[in-house]
Amino acid sequence: MGEAIGTIFAIGLLLIWWSWETPGKIVLKAKPSRLSQLLLRAGLPKTSPALVWLAMLVLAAFWGLLVLALTQTWLIALIVAGGIGITPILILRAWARARERRVAQLWPDVVDDMIAGVRAGLPLAEILSQLAITGPEELRPDFATFTSDYRVNGSFNHALDVLATRLANRDANRLFEVLRLSREVGGADLGSLLRDLGEMMRADLRTRGEIEARQSWTTNAARLAVVAPWIVLVMITTRTGAGQVYRSGQGAMVLIFGLVVSLVAYWLMRRAGDISEVGK
Repeated sequence: MGEAIGTIFAIGLLLIWWSWETPGKIVLKAKPSRLSQLLLRAGLPKTSPALVWLAMLVLAAFWGLLVLALTQTWLIALIVAGGIGITPILILRAWARARERRVAQLWPDVVDDMIAGVRAGLPLAEILSQLAITGPEELRPDFATFTSDYRVNGSFNHALDVLATRLANRDANRLFEVLRLSREVGGADLGSLLRDLGEMMRADLRTRGEIEARQSWTTNAARLAVVAPWIVLVMITTRTGAGQVYRSGQGAMVLIFGLVVSLVAYWLMRRAGDISEVGK
């Protein structure tokens, strides 16, 4: 009888020890590469960066060999190959800017939906989960990802980090920081904070719209000014004997100097005209 009681007691202790599970560690993924972030911003989260690199390589090789066959000048072919090879990146940036402008119009409505949820007394996690059903259609898959990640990990901050990385949007970052602050210090003033944030988003949209409308023609003209001389150069060097000038050492120096000037001018144009990251 004593042995049976001892065995039952030991089994009970073993079950108690077994039930004390250590909290699972949340493994944060490494920060996505810049190309992966660009694909996210462009609305292509399932596209592999390797596919973009492959497209760049194919374009550079094709146009480089074509220009080499026409001009018989290696340096011109390399410059053209490099310029055309980055075309996929430029296209992705254009798509990302267009998507950012389109999605930016949706965030004030998201804030309004969250204000309604706060007034109804819903938890923050449930409010964000409901946006996967009632929120703007373009953002529903992202909030559905938050819901599934929150159910798996049970960590609000981790799920919010994943959602912020997926959205890659400055307005989303502002909203999520407000939610974090409210969750840490209390949500008594969350409704008023969200109302102020919504008004700030709408004012920011109006200001950015005016700035982009005024400077869009300037940036487009600057891009044309950078590309046009190289198009003319390729057309000139396709003529018999014209490419010999740039096969010499002095001709190569002229090409390199022109390339440096073009790159610096393009960089300055981007710095002066790009406002997509302001406030992020």
